[in-house]
Formats: sequence, C-alpha cells, structure tokens
Amino acid sequence: MEPAAPLQAMAPPPQPGVQASDTLFDRRGTWTAGAFAGIGADGEYGSGTKRFGNFVGRATWLAIDDIDDKKPAENHYPHLGASTSLQRGANGQLQYRSRPESYLAPHVIDTGVIDADRAATVGAELLCTRGPYSAQAEAMASRVGSSTAGTLSFHGFYAQAGWFITGESRPYLRNDAFPGRIQPLRNFGFGPDAGWGAWEAVARVSYADLSDGAVQGGRLLMLMSSLNWTLRPQVKLMFELGAGRVNDTAAEGNLLLAQMRMGVYYY
Repeated sequence: MEPAAPLQAMAPPPQPGVQASDTLFDRRGTWTAGAFAGIGADGEYGSGTKRFGNFVGRATWLAIDDIDDKKPAENHYPHLGASTSLQRGANGQLQYRSRPESYLAPHVIDTGVIDADRAATVGAELLCTRGPYSAQAEAMASRVGSSTAGTLSFHGFYAQAGWFITGESRPYLRNDAFPGRIQPLRNFGFGPDAGWGAWEAVARVSYADLSDGAVQGGRLLMLMSSLNWTLRPQVKLMFELGAGRVNDTAAEGNLLLAQMRMGVYYY
C-alpha cells in the first residue's frame, strides 16, 4: 500500500529538474539520467534535502524477455536494475526519516536535520515474474559527508513475494522499466462474461537503519501482508496488516497496524 521504509527515507525527493531516458537493445534495457534543483520539499516521499544539486541515474535490463501482451498470464521476466543519486552543495541540509509504511502513523525513525555538503546513494533492484508469481527486492545505501558529524552511513532493504490467486500476471512497461497496472482476466461484475476481478496475496519484509556515529535516527524492521482486489483496471481495493519493531530511538517499541485503501483511476 505504501513504499517500503528505506525508499521513504533515502530515495530522491520530488524536485524540479530535467531528465532524459531511452531504451536499448530492442527495449530490453533502459537508461535514465537527470539533474534536479536543490529545492527541498516537506513531502511524504523521499529524503528531505535543501540547497543540494541532485544528479540521478538508473539502468535496467531484462535478463529473460518472455513477455506476451496477448497472453499476459504467462509472462516470464527477470528484471535487474541499478541506480545512483549524487548530491552536492555548500551549506546543504539533509534529513532521512520514515513512517512505519502507513501515512496515518507518525515518523518513527528520523535522523533530524544534518548539516552536510555531499551525499551519495546507490541502489540495486530485482523483479522476477513467472506467470501469477512474482518476487521483488531493493537494497539502498547512503554515505553522507557532514560538516559536524563526519562521514555517516545509512542503509536498508526490502523483499516481497506475490501470488495472483485468480491467475493474472504483473505486466511490464518496457519504456519505464517497472510493472504496469493489473488487467483482470475477468472484470468483476454480473453477467455471463463477468468474474471476480483479480485477487493477489502479497507479503513484504523491510529494514531501514538510520543510526551511525553521532546520528541515532533509529532502526525499523517491518513485516507487511496485503490482500489486493482489482475489480477492474480502474478500481482497486487493498487490505493490509503489518507488524514492526523500532530500535535505537526514543520511540523504541513494537507496533501493529491495519489499514485499507480504495483507489480509482480516471485514465
């Protein structure tokens, strides 16, 4: 339902800038490069940065390209990717923080504002789909050069697995190199051609470590489970249960959460 904790904390935030991208080798690979202004925003996603120039890059590759748009339930593709974000700026400020994968909850790990002049974040990603089964993982590590706390290192990862009980498969958007919107084999409705939509069971474990040296932002371990019901491509319901543990911060303790979301797409 929400991005994993390490992505919430360390991924680049939305910022104005320019970006170029293209596909390679008959759309089996992609590359992306961009430069973004150091304008910080108090958004809900990505690191809090101010007065930094942000340079990002990403490359992806389909190790196996067995994707058939006419038979999406038989898709088979392992996707590999790597990314980087380089931030530099005099008198810059950086902040990593994350909620427990629920935007109704407060931030439970938080580095606070760090005076820094540079930061480098690298990431690796994997997505493997074979018919109704899928597995996905990402790992991130960030190294921050602080004028007051020295060199700091933070990291995190998540891994998840999913199964479409009704037989669908995750589509793949070649130009963007990420999964597309689910298309049920039979849309929910009434009548001879209607069905129950697409049902998917998903489980995810994630870990984010925002403690190093003088900065003790805390560590968060989360286990999430989700049951997703796509009635038709434009309507989706998500039911989620989660449990987590927070360490090395004033908010140390265990947590439980239950949440539901309904999404309606207008395009």
